[in-house]
Amino acid sequence: TGNPMTAAPPAPHQTDPGRTRVLVVEDNVVNQQLALAMLERAGIVAEVAADGEAALELLRTRDFDAVLMDLQTPVMDGLQATREIRRAGSGVLRPDIPVIAVTANAFAEDRARSFEAGMNDFLTKPLEPRRLLEALARWLPRPPPPAAAARPRPADLPVVALPEVYVE
Repeated sequence: TGNPMTAAPPAPHQTDPGRTRVLVVEDNVVNQQLALAMLERAGIVAEVAADGEAALELLRTRDFDAVLMDLQTPVMDGLQATREIRRAGSGVLRPDIPVIAVTANAFAEDRARSFEAGMNDFLTKPLEPRRLLEALARWLPRPPPPAAAARPRPADLPVVALPEVYVE
């Protein structure tokens, strides 16, 4: 039994390696379910945090590819959470993680405040699957191009000296 104060931090949590992982920060249960359904239908692994503080805890221990961040959540709002994600020394695994604002407010001021806080993109509610996936596509890492055909070209084949064969 070790002292919990000196124990090593938990290893980053990885579920479904190779699949895109998105953290949905949303306090409204209906909006959570809608976002999860859209993402899962697209083959994306999603997890929910009900507020910015819970999101930071997850981002410190789990590896995500992007965050959908509601601007107005209890405890810590999306703007404050994003500023903390971007702050040096915040402890999150990926301070440069793409953060996409999600809000019912479509005002220019909200959009400007989102970008000033360090968010990368901006979506309005209700979320539409096409717009959500387009936004994610702008910020998610691109898969590597398929490998070239494994079949060697004739010029790449080695020259082999064959023994002389006499046929009578």
